[in-house]
Amino acid sequence: MKVLIRGLLTTVMVITIFLLCSCTYVKQIINDEIISHIGRETFTTEISDSIESQMPEIDEQKKQEIKDLLDNNEQLNNIVDTISERIVADLSKDEIENIDINDDIKTFLQENKDLFIGAIGDEISEEEIDQAIDEAISETDFNQVYRDAVKSVQNDMDQDVQTVLDVYNYITSQEFLTILIIVFVVAMAITFLLQKPHYKGIVNVSIATIVSAVLVVPIALIMNMILQAILEEIDTAIALNANPIWMSAGCLLAIGILLLIVNYLIEQKKKEVAQ
Repeated sequence: MKVLIRGLLTTVMVITIFLLCSCTYVKQIINDEIISHIGRETFTTEISDSIESQMPEIDEQKKQEIKDLLDNNEQLNNIVDTISERIVADLSKDEIENIDINDDIKTFLQENKDLFIGAIGDEISEEEIDQAIDEAISETDFNQVYRDAVKSVQNDMDQDVQTVLDVYNYITSQEFLTILIIVFVVAMAITFLLQKPHYKGIVNVSIATIVSAVLVVPIALIMNMILQAILEEIDTAIALNANPIWMSAGCLLAIGILLLIVNYLIEQKKKEVAQ
């Protein structure tokens, strides 16, 4: 009976470790890569359009240079990245509250006028560029840009997509991840208590981590391919990074092997003492 219970507890540990790695990886892919990319595209397009509307005389090449300049600006990307984690959550809400990105973007524009002068200053005077940026700042509400972008996506979503979003928000929430950690710790503690001698619970934990390492890579790669196919369908070119899941699997495998070595060393020590 104890063997069956230990087997069930080991399975619980496998499931919790697998879910912890998978949910964390999905959150990293969705929030840090896909949502951040779309958010950057939205705000850089809005900023460049706002500035260009004040300077209709510049040609298409210069307009593209402005867009590229904003796309590749680390400071602006960092500002937009600060809201990437809340975008998916806001898609599930009727009202979007407490968004405060307006001042950050306007300060960025105010402090980086030289970037735009360097890009288009050969066609328009510095004074005209400076005035165009000031007018773009005064006329554009970037908090409203965010709300409109989220509302536009909401209007295009059906109930199935909304359900998926709700599930995603829950399984990537701190609450769910904390539950998984608690379940793992409890299962591990009971496993150690059931083993005689208790240290042999190390073997069960080791098995759980090694099995999780083997399972998490193919499942994560399949999710990666599905997401990549979806992005190609909507003409969004993002190369998803699979390195985090390889690193997670490598760490789990290393921990599992290390635990087996620890168990072996303990057993050898006990044999020496017994002699």
